[in-house]
Amino acid sequence: MKEFFKRQGIDLEVKDVARYARVLIDDLSAVLNCEDFRVHLLETTDQKDDLTKAQKLALTEKKLFFEEASQQLHLPVIYNGQPLAVLSAVLPGSFELPEKFQPLLMAIIKQSLDKLLLYIINITDRETGLYNEDYFRAYLKRELKSLSGRGTGRNFPRPLSFGGEGDYPGLTLLLVEIAEFSDLTSTYGRIEANRALRAVAQKLGKTASPSDCVVRLSSGRLGLVMPRRDLEAGIELAKTVQKMPSSYENQELPQMRLGFGLASYPLDFTDEYGQAETVTGDDGDLAEALSIKAELALRLALTNEEGPIFTFGKILKKGGRVIQVLPLNRIVVNLGWAVGARVGQVFSLNEVSAGNEATFKGEVILSEVEENFAVGQMTNLLDPLSRVKAGDALALSQSAREDRSASLKEEGERLDPLLRIPDHFGFVKQLDDQMKGQEKFAIMLIRVDGYDSYRQTMGRILSDQQMKGLYDLLQKDMPEKAVAGRFSADCLAILCPGLDEASADALAEAWLEQVNNRHAQTVSFGLAAYPCGIFTPVDTLTNAQKALEHASFFGPGSKVAFDSVSLNISGDKLFESGDLEEAIAEYEKALKLNPNDLNVLNSLGVCYGHQHNLDRALECFQRVLKLEPQNLMAHFNQGFALSMAGRKEEALESFRRAVEIDEQNFDALFQLGMIALGLERVDEAVESFERAERVKDSGPVVYKYLGKSLLQTGRNDEAIKAFKAAVRIDPRDADSMSQLGVLFMDKGTDLEVALSLTKQSVELDQSSALFRERLARALHAVGDLAEGEAQYRLALEMGAQSRELHHYLGQIIKEQGRLDEAAECYKRALALDPEYRPASQALQEVGELLLARGGEPQAET
Repeated sequence: MKEFFKRQGIDLEVKDVARYARVLIDDLSAVLNCEDFRVHLLETTDQKDDLTKAQKLALTEKKLFFEEASQQLHLPVIYNGQPLAVLSAVLPGSFELPEKFQPLLMAIIKQSLDKLLLYIINITDRETGLYNEDYFRAYLKRELKSLSGRGTGRNFPRPLSFGGEGDYPGLTLLLVEIAEFSDLTSTYGRIEANRALRAVAQKLGKTASPSDCVVRLSSGRLGLVMPRRDLEAGIELAKTVQKMPSSYENQELPQMRLGFGLASYPLDFTDEYGQAETVTGDDGDLAEALSIKAELALRLALTNEEGPIFTFGKILKKGGRVIQVLPLNRIVVNLGWAVGARVGQVFSLNEVSAGNEATFKGEVILSEVEENFAVGQMTNLLDPLSRVKAGDALALSQSAREDRSASLKEEGERLDPLLRIPDHFGFVKQLDDQMKGQEKFAIMLIRVDGYDSYRQTMGRILSDQQMKGLYDLLQKDMPEKAVAGRFSADCLAILCPGLDEASADALAEAWLEQVNNRHAQTVSFGLAAYPCGIFTPVDTLTNAQKALEHASFFGPGSKVAFDSVSLNISGDKLFESGDLEEAIAEYEKALKLNPNDLNVLNSLGVCYGHQHNLDRALECFQRVLKLEPQNLMAHFNQGFALSMAGRKEEALESFRRAVEIDEQNFDALFQLGMIALGLERVDEAVESFERAERVKDSGPVVYKYLGKSLLQTGRNDEAIKAFKAAVRIDPRDADSMSQLGVLFMDKGTDLEVALSLTKQSVELDQSSALFRERLARALHAVGDLAEGEAQYRLALEMGAQSRELHHYLGQIIKEQGRLDEAAECYKRALALDPEYRPASQALQEVGELLLARGGEPQAET
């Protein structure tokens, strides 16, 4: 077995023990009959120094040590001579450790570590050292299973907020592929191609968070599972990885192009109206569905002209292409229901030039949608003689979707072949005719919940029977002069002339009861009526669609009449997509319906804040507080907006008020600490960060700023503990690591640790001149003068300018005997601050030394 392990080239590391400590504990529990175990990892010098005398003794002598007074048993975890951890167990008070147990327990640990290494070999890709595809699928399935609210889409809308620190309730999957990897292999050879792949893997691993899972999926493809991180985090990470270094392992890399495909759960499991996509089967099917979505995005990333980073949601919005042109103004496009395409969606049709400039040709409405393609009808051609051709681009058109009637006026009546009622085009055409002259009317959209999943599972015949049965149920009580149509594959539309909202709501309630009692599937209702506030008759259909989206928040079998909350939800979707102008327009419409909707006012204020229109933002938050003085979110958002406006004292009062309302609100406590720290009210900052840390396991950020605050109060030992906690939680926190190195330097007893920490911080963030300056100080402290000088000079080249930097550079040059150069450095420090005494004293000392050598003395300053 030992020879087998040696051939694999893989060894156990501290991180493996941290991840799989349960294996050791379970094996030992069977013998010791004890569950109270502690694992003390030994990754850093600090962790070794933190051991007790008994634990150090067990580690040094490489055998277990039993403390009778405390009934603690300490077992060293050593593999191939490498100390990884110390395992401590609290044994029952009457327990006596027989001598023969000692070799048995050590043998159990060795066997457990062998078993652990065998498992790691089984889940590791030998070429890159990353996890392999089998582990990827198991990990993704497990993470998806752990997420709450599976299949429910989103929670009920709540007001938006600035600066929240909460985790994203989902995950993001990123696929990375070297384009045409087989060509790279044939051109440069397998060794060079694999070296390029390892370089990408290393960049991906260094950029990823410690909680992410990096995997090798196929010959030229890598994957990254990002639990509790949203799509934006995935995009930013992809942008960082995209900036690959030109060399790896001290050799130039072959030229290569990377493609990035991203999908996110649950974001990419809702359609354009917010309806949750149903995935049948277990969590393995959900994992497979998410992988397919990321795969679809990756395909476009590798072939699309817009750039190498593509998200699944972007496929429907910007990834459409014409595949084939058919007679009678029809086309086949590359968008199917697998990417969210639905009957009735409207797209702008554009010709893309070599410079990626789009020329508008007209619009396309989808009429038939299959899994991987759809057939659309061309309408509103800008030039009737314009030639539509394969390769023309499609972009989902929000404006066209809101006014379908304009693009369908020339369409003749068309019937749905199953129900023999107007199809989508025919219904919109009749709606346009019927609305004329109507003083009041209502439109209802009735959607079969989970229709696509039912059709895939049960087949076309049964799903058609269910749709026909639904229409037959509704037809019995349909009002006189009502017009029914099949709005989409899963949705019926009914225009009810003469009905107001109350009458339409009563009818929908009666229909809902009938369907629930007599139909195999539940349905959801969205209804809107005219007149309704500022809205025109043409707006009513769009309002009904927004009401149907609103119904999705209540789950299957729900009914909603269009109101300000429907517009709030619509505005939130636009905000999430980054369209602030349209989001503001939706919120403004909502306030026309309900001027006192606190959620809408809050969200509108956040939108204005993101636009840096801070006066308008603060006006919104003040309106909320006038209506509800105890509104936590308004105080919090007002504090954030005041801070952005530079009104820090007022911001501090707003965050204090938010904390008074909810003493357990982490975001309010954290932001209060940040503002207090910025105003140099360090005692209040320390208190706020300490309270925030007690509220929840908040990650490294609160420990980092707690450490900074403690540092300003002179409580250096406590600051060290805080920075240690930050680095322990996030080993890639370069800022905390660098600051920790400075603190160890200042103590003067842990210079090697200080050097290691400052060096790691620079490796993690090579763009920080401050981190390089601190590394230079550590190098100076351990006597590496040449490298220390080089790092100081790099910091200067990166734009750093401070009196201290020039002074420290002068000191390290002075110790190398170059007094003239040192003097110039001190002069530059004094040019920045003529009162800086360390530089003036050093300059005087250098002058005296030069004079003693017979050189020119330095001018006094």
